[in-house]
Amino acid sequence: MEGPRGTKSQEIQKVIDLTDQVFRISAGLAPTMGQEFPLLLNDKNKERMRVMVEENQPIAVVNYYKSSFLIQGTPIPIGSVGAVCTHPEHQGRGLATVLLDDVENQMRQEDIFLMLVSGRLNIYRRRSCSVSGDFYKVSLLPSEKREKVNIIPYESKDIDLMIQLYQLESLRYERTYDEFTGFLEGGTTPWGNNEYEVYLVQEQEETYGYFILRLVRKGEEAWGDIREYAGDRREILEGVYATINQHGLSHIDISFPSQDPIKSLIISEGIEIQKENQIGTLKILQFTKLMDQLKPYFSSLVSENLLNQLEYYEKQGRYGLAIGKEKLEFTTLDELNQFIFGTAHEELSYSWDMQDKPLLQQFYNAVFPVPIPWAGGLNFI
Repeated sequence: MEGPRGTKSQEIQKVIDLTDQVFRISAGLAPTMGQEFPLLLNDKNKERMRVMVEENQPIAVVNYYKSSFLIQGTPIPIGSVGAVCTHPEHQGRGLATVLLDDVENQMRQEDIFLMLVSGRLNIYRRRSCSVSGDFYKVSLLPSEKREKVNIIPYESKDIDLMIQLYQLESLRYERTYDEFTGFLEGGTTPWGNNEYEVYLVQEQEETYGYFILRLVRKGEEAWGDIREYAGDRREILEGVYATINQHGLSHIDISFPSQDPIKSLIISEGIEIQKENQIGTLKILQFTKLMDQLKPYFSSLVSENLLNQLEYYEKQGRYGLAIGKEKLEFTTLDELNQFIFGTAHEELSYSWDMQDKPLLQQFYNAVFPVPIPWAGGLNFI
C-alpha cells in the first residue's frame, strides 16, 4: 500500500471516480463530483488530494482546498476538507484517520491556521473538530406585497459585476477571478433533486446585489435556500420574496452571520429567526499564529492599551489567554474552538465565568466570537 501522499496526475480521474461511487452512484445519482468541485479535484490541487493507493487504485482519499477568510480586511488562511471517502471494500481499516492526520500535518506546513470540514461525523468530532460559529437562520414564506425589484437571471456577461459586488463584502472568502468563476460553475452544477439559479437584483435598471438559489423539488413540493448573496440587503430580501412567488416555493431559507445587517431587517419585519452554527465543523490548527493574524481585526475593536496587554499561549495541550493577572485556560481544543468562534447551539456547550476578570470580559465582549463567512456558499467543499 502507498500513502499517505498526493495524487498523481494520472490518478486524478480515478479519485473522481471513487468519490462519485461513494457519494453519487451508490445513491442512484449521476456521477457529477468532478463537475461540482472542479477546483478541489483537479491537477492544480493534486498535492492536496491525499490518497492511500493499493494495486494502483486509490482506495481512500481526503481532499482539501487552501483559501482565506477576509474578516474586515484581515486574511485568515484556512483549509476546507471535503469529498472524504474510502472504497466500501476497504472501510474499517482506519485509512481515513491516517489521511486526516496527514492532511492536518500538511496544513500546518502550509501555515493554514483553521480547518473547516463539511461533515459532523464522529471521525471528525473525535479529533476536536467542533460544531461552532455564530450564525442565524430564517425561513422566508410567500408574500404578496413584494413587487418593487426585478430578479434578472445571470448571464456570463454579468460576472464582472458579481465579482465587484462580492469584493465589497466585509466578511468573505478571498477569491481570484478564476476562483470566482470556477466556484460559480461548480457550485451551480445540478445534482440529485438540487437545481440552481443565479439572480441579479435590479430596481429602476440599477443592480444592487445578487444571490444564488438552490432549488429542491420532490414531487409537487418545492423549496429553496440561498447559498450566497452580496450587495444591498434590503434589495436582496425583496428579490428572495419575488423568487418565492415566481417559482411557487413553500419557503426559502437563508443562513447568515450574526453581525450581518440582514438580521436587523428581518427582525424589523417581525420574522422569527433561530440560532445556527457554521455548516460542518471547524478546528483551530495553530492557535498562537491565528491570534497573531487576528490582531489587526482586534485593534479595530479594542484600545491599543488593552491589546498590548493581551497574552496567549499553547503548551502541552492547554491553551490560554491573559491580560495582566487575569487568565483563562482551556483544557480541550473543542472548548477553544467554541470560545473563539461561537458556542454550539443544539448540544451541550461551554460557558465562561469572567466576573472577577473585568479586562478579559471587556476583551471577550468586544471581539468574540470572531465572525467568519458562511461556508455553505460557493466555496463549499
